[in-house]
Amino acid sequence: MSEKKYLLKKFVLGTANFYMKYGIKNKQNFLKKNSINEILKELTRSKILFIDTAKAYGETEKNLGSLNLKKFKIITKINYIKKKI
Repeated sequence: MSEKKYLLKKFVLGTANFYMKYGIKNKQNFLKKNSINEILKELTRSKILFIDTAKAYGETEKNLGSLNLKKFKIITKINYIKKKI
């Protein structure tokens, strides 16, 4: 396996700014669906298989659910659960 192929498998796309204002330079509230689809196409071409999301990212998980993500592995985080012991 070449070094380049190995390194690409280590990338994960973060989706915090897909459907909410996130980051210092993000001036808009969300990306348009066609922009997100173009990003997903590029991920597929680059063999990047992992997408990161979280409940805290507003409507991101819900909206990602409407896209064709069968080729990807989804990593998500849940909100803190307070457990009584």
